[in-house]
Amino acid sequence: MLRVQDLTKYFADQLLFKSVSFVIDTREKVGLIGSNGSGKSTLLRILCGDIHADNGSVDLLEKLRLSYLPQQLASESTPLSSGQKRRLELSRLFKENASILILDEPTNNLDEESLRWLENTIIRQPCACIIVSHDRTFLDRVTTRTLELDALSKTVKNYSGNYSWYRSRKQQELERQWKDFNEQQDRMKQLRRDIRTTKQQALSIERETTNDFFRGKAKRIAATAKARETRLNRMISSENKIEKPRELERARLAFTGVNMHSARLVKFENVSFSYDHKKILDCINFELRGNSRILLRGVNGAGKSTLLKLLTGDLMPSSGQVLRRPDLKLAVLMQEQEANQEGTLLSHFLNYPSNNLNDSDARTFLHRFQFSGDDVFKPFHGFNIQMVGWFIENHQFHAARHKAGKR
Repeated sequence: MLRVQDLTKYFADQLLFKSVSFVIDTREKVGLIGSNGSGKSTLLRILCGDIHADNGSVDLLEKLRLSYLPQQLASESTPLSSGQKRRLELSRLFKENASILILDEPTNNLDEESLRWLENTIIRQPCACIIVSHDRTFLDRVTTRTLELDALSKTVKNYSGNYSWYRSRKQQELERQWKDFNEQQDRMKQLRRDIRTTKQQALSIERETTNDFFRGKAKRIAATAKARETRLNRMISSENKIEKPRELERARLAFTGVNMHSARLVKFENVSFSYDHKKILDCINFELRGNSRILLRGVNGAGKSTLLKLLTGDLMPSSGQVLRRPDLKLAVLMQEQEANQEGTLLSHFLNYPSNNLNDSDARTFLHRFQFSGDDVFKPFHGFNIQMVGWFIENHQFHAARHKAGKR
């Protein structure tokens, strides 16, 4: 149905992926996984024809059509919540009767009821689906095959099962690679010891005798050492050497804040809020105290984001009041924010208002969040500048840098 052959894509001079090949058959439900920045969304956009690959081809059978759900929906002024807008867009896609659905993070912002609806709908769809999602349970329930876009090898690996199957096989592969690598390292160490011992033995015989018989024996021993050296060199050659298994560096996070213990930070007193004469929240009363860890749940459209905006002061109550400590400092990461589309990650990071880091410190900081090497020069393309600022303002960077300097 869909054949992808030898796709390669660069951003400027940086390779995103290479030689990507796979086939999607009728009714297949395929999960596309990979680390952030590996190129999953870019690959989906190439499949849809939104952007072009630098090499390779995408072939779709005639009269078949694709429908695509992007990760970020167009921002619209509407009373609908993000989850409601996501479900509305999904419903529209399902009604298009496409041959292949391409879904980039379809579960974003969905409540539990909407998530179950999405799972059941995808399973029942007669079309093929290619799905990118960080929801592992969702992938387990709806997919039957997994494609991994590997950020290290820069290509796609195929696994004939859902996400849990992939994880199991991936772990087995890693364990086998480590076993083969360690066994080869042990053989190489033993060969080096044998070579050293054999050379010393041959040299010792030559020094201690002028007898032709024993000197001939020394030459034979030296020849054995030479043969072992040849064997060792073959073992460490590029085509025979087993490389040490590589794994992506994990992000290292360390957040801090003022310890307020059980002090009251925020209090809602009979807070109500209306939007276009429609009551969203009615007579809310609660307190938020120091060291609390609170989960705010509710169906899409219930007013969760509205409540948070009331807490931060971005919205004012229609009635009632929100009381905050005078010395309260809030760090906020909202669900929807404007994104700046120009510049690189590093340039935005350096220009953020509360940032006082130099170029070297900034790159060290970004490396801790898995933006290493030339990654910092990637264009934003929707990366959230406010998210960067939130990291800057709440991450224990200076303490981490001080410790790093001692190593």
